[in-house]
Amino acid sequence: MSRNRKKVIALLSAFLMIGTTHAQSFSEIALLENRVEKATLFMKMKYDLNEEQYYSVLEVNKDIAQKVKPILLSDKTKMEKILAIKPLGIERGKALMRIFNEEQKKTFRTIKEERKALLQTWLED
Repeated sequence: MSRNRKKVIALLSAFLMIGTTHAQSFSEIALLENRVEKATLFMKMKYDLNEEQYYSVLEVNKDIAQKVKPILLSDKTKMEKILAIKPLGIERGKALMRIFNEEQKKTFRTIKEERKALLQTWLED
């Protein structure tokens, strides 16, 4: 194979790899946004959010998702990831409490306690 042909093949391969990486990045971003939107839509129904609350919760969820993503993609162990994400969950809860009305706060606390009890039961088994 000639030197020029090898160079062309190498450049073409590099170009295709870069294009694939960018396409994956765009699809990952779209997937993340889709998950955040679905979670927020579920919250809209669960907490009976009005339109203003919906968009405020969506922003909180997007912000937290962007902070969580690099932790999940890191080389940390599962336990390290859990410990790194926990403060973000607390941050999210505080932000939601500023958005929710009293009835929604009560529902949020109830769901949180139910999940905690479920986790405790699961850990005991």
